[in-house]
Amino acid sequence: RARLCVVPGTDDEWHGPVCGQRGRAVSGLVDSVHVGRLCGVRDPDLPRAVHWSALCARPRWCSCRLHHGGADARCVWGTDDYAGWNSHSRIVVTTTSDWAKLINIDGHATTGIYRFDHQVAKNTVRTQLNWLPIRGASIPYVALDADNDAVPTPSVLLIGPGGGLDLLNGIFYGAKITGVELNSLIHSLMSDGPIAKWAGNVYKAPGVHVVHDEARSYVRRSSEQYDLIQASMIDTWAATASGAFALAENALYTVEAFADYREHLSPRGVVHFARWNEDPPRQSLRVLALIEAVMRADGDDQEMNRHVIVLEE
Repeated sequence: RARLCVVPGTDDEWHGPVCGQRGRAVSGLVDSVHVGRLCGVRDPDLPRAVHWSALCARPRWCSCRLHHGGADARCVWGTDDYAGWNSHSRIVVTTTSDWAKLINIDGHATTGIYRFDHQVAKNTVRTQLNWLPIRGASIPYVALDADNDAVPTPSVLLIGPGGGLDLLNGIFYGAKITGVELNSLIHSLMSDGPIAKWAGNVYKAPGVHVVHDEARSYVRRSSEQYDLIQASMIDTWAATASGAFALAENALYTVEAFADYREHLSPRGVVHFARWNEDPPRQSLRVLALIEAVMRADGDDQEMNRHVIVLEE
């Protein structure tokens, strides 16, 4: 059985198996007023919060963005390619187009994968994904002047590379990247599993080394200094409710963790964390509070306005 828990008035990504034929499942986060539009339910006047259960043989998947209760026209349909369990989570890989797949974690959180017909390298990424500089994840590379050949190649620690998009961002700028992936299923899929070749072996691209480890522990044990330590949305919403990743991922968001990050920065180094933009803001304020506590402990909290920047993407 699959459950649809409707949360009205959301503005969030929704990824889940959807009614494509009779007897198929519905799952995900969606405003019930639009269930009819997405799943073929004829009566749109459903309650504002419902639980929908249906039996499913082999669900199709939908990836959409909801804007305050309305789904836009970019709803992408696909079929399951791979599913697996481990002690961390259940993941399902879905093909959403000829050039993209989606790793769905615990039925909600997602990480994207892009298709490359050849080995991923700087030139192929720049040709195929020339839009990467507009991503928020590119901002620290601009700060590091990574496009300047006279500047040393940036050394990057990437926490939670997932489907490889942030890796591709770093490859675009010619960075030397160490990725730390906690989930062994994702690491295996992207390293030597059925998705690796389709994704251009991004985990084994020139200048890239991805390990299966817990990032906080890895940083503490490392003797390296990095020009960039980056983490983009590292947690799953399903885990937030169930506690599945609570110990592993919350350890990334502590005063001691941010002190470790700072200690492992080069003299020009940058720590870049991306969090969900909530109204009112909560996650971004927590990150700022962590940074302020670390700088206060080092005696330079009065310098935050010279060292810290908050941007909205």
